[in-house]
Amino acid sequence: PAAAPPPAVTVAKPVFKEVTEWDEYTGRFVAQQRVDVRARVSGYLQEVLLSEGHTVEEGQILFQIDPEPFEAEVAKAEAKVARAVTALRVAELEFERGERLASSKAMSRETMEERRANRDAAKADVEAARAELRLARLNLEYTEVRAPISGLASDVRVDRGNLISGGSADSTV
Repeated sequence: PAAAPPPAVTVAKPVFKEVTEWDEYTGRFVAQQRVDVRARVSGYLQEVLLSEGHTVEEGQILFQIDPEPFEAEVAKAEAKVARAVTALRVAELEFERGERLASSKAMSRETMEERRANRDAAKADVEAARAELRLARLNLEYTEVRAPISGLASDVRVDRGNLISGGSADSTV
């Protein structure tokens, strides 16, 4: 028997190209930090200073709530401090006069104790008025809603002119 013919062979030139190795994985992206930004005071939203999809820096003002009512509260608290300080000066002067009179037995002990109590109450009134002033200034500061972290602004849910209730106006940064 005759030998089988040799098999047919085809020849191709090699292709030279860059090969990128890759694999497919199922996953999702999650932000390292996520913050819901909420107003701490209530009022009308005067300005929205950010837009969705833009990067914001920590401390950047995002929203401005109308500061006028809070400025008036600061002025009122400053006046209350001034009134309390004046009342304290009067109480201290009466106490000092009372001490001089009590040392010469020209004033009763009960009247002297009353003046001491008035002076101490006036000191407490000054501290209370100063605390109210600190709170009023803090609320005024809170009319500027600032970014607590740097990041990408995603969902702005309020527009200029909205009435904001403290703790509910939000935008996710």
